[in-house]
Amino acid sequence: MSIFNFSLFHRPTFQQRIDSELDPEQSTALLASTFSLSAKHLCNDRDDTRKEVLSPSKFYEIASNLVHKQLRNSGDRSPPLFLLQTFIMTTYYKLVSGVRGVAWRSLGAVIRLAYELRLHLVDLPLKLSSTKTDMDLVEVWVAREERRRAWWTIWEFEVFATTIRKCRLGMDLEQHATLLPVDDKFCFNGEKKPSCFFQKDPVLRWIELKNSDNESGRAWFIVINSFMRDAHSLSNASVPVESSSDEDTGSYGGNRLTSNQRNGQDFERASKLAVLDNCLSCFMLSLPQELRYRSEHLFSTPSDSEKQTIHAMIQLAKIMILHKDCFRNDYRAVEREDDANVFSNTASSPWPGESGSHPNSVWSRYLDAANNVVRIVRNASIDHIRYGDPLLVNTFWIIAAMQLVQRTFAKTKSEKVMAQSSFDLLHLTLIQHEQYWNTSPVLLQNLDKL
Repeated sequence: MSIFNFSLFHRPTFQQRIDSELDPEQSTALLASTFSLSAKHLCNDRDDTRKEVLSPSKFYEIASNLVHKQLRNSGDRSPPLFLLQTFIMTTYYKLVSGVRGVAWRSLGAVIRLAYELRLHLVDLPLKLSSTKTDMDLVEVWVAREERRRAWWTIWEFEVFATTIRKCRLGMDLEQHATLLPVDDKFCFNGEKKPSCFFQKDPVLRWIELKNSDNESGRAWFIVINSFMRDAHSLSNASVPVESSSDEDTGSYGGNRLTSNQRNGQDFERASKLAVLDNCLSCFMLSLPQELRYRSEHLFSTPSDSEKQTIHAMIQLAKIMILHKDCFRNDYRAVEREDDANVFSNTASSPWPGESGSHPNSVWSRYLDAANNVVRIVRNASIDHIRYGDPLLVNTFWIIAAMQLVQRTFAKTKSEKVMAQSSFDLLHLTLIQHEQYWNTSPVLLQNLDKL
């Protein structure tokens, strides 16, 4: 069964699992969790009776109550995989509405359960093997693939939630041994397909995936999503650290840095961002042909949805890489000779209000990335919101806010009109997301305040 942009279950055996492997209460929990998501497609019409009968919130309450009941009944025993999968879908239901208390705490519990089920070590024997050859029977491989999908789906949720809340990841990918997922067609047809492990080093990350011949859209999205997350972590420190000076008597936990220390950290951070910038370019050059977006019109199909999500994340990763150099407090320091301005072929990185006509200036690249996201929204089918990833709404919000900045600093009337027009398109997209997916109204409220 595929839920929007991620597949958790082995579709050919799903019905058998419901009929013979699970008891009635377990089947009810699992089905209710899937209905809490799929019912959104059926109740968004004018039929009040259908809305009442097929209310997604009712299905969610049924599934959520049964999940917590069965977790309590599990005691100190490890829960079955199906219960974690059910919990994943109820958590997703809440995450779509915003990374608030219930969603945030549910995700934390899901991560703990994943570790309890050792999903981070699904392929440990293969990782420790000297031959690196998968000798599992097809049935075993399919069962492992279902566990891999659960692990990486949770990881995607964790990246999304911690990026929104500017927190550290709760999953340690330096200590894991679970292969990236393969394409649905191989899993569903029982055809073993090679994959690779997620690498800590971003340079090795895309290389390993390219060399594995794994062309799964989910695997490639996981890698580009990780680049975005790495860039965000480098550009947005979770804990502020103060500089040390004679007049400064305060500090955050005693973490006071001298000017030389801070300059050294800034240079190291800029160097890491430059490496990520290179990795991003290599990723785009290595992306399988079927996953590339060429400004074509996108229809409401799974493959087009993958294109939209991957392309939007590529642009968001660019924005995260360039963000600190565009909006730093001491932006004029980029003109200093000793500053680590590694992103521009020009002598400086112009502030929005300054001249930035050079095509390789940081600000120009920043705006190009935003405009590329606007283009993919403009070229999407009119009902793309129904079949795309609802978590993309936060990316659309960022791009909408950038249009306001672009409009403010526009030098010509045509630039100002274009920025306003792009903002209107994204604003309407956010409204439709809220109406259809019940996403947080805070997004629109904050945008209106800007």
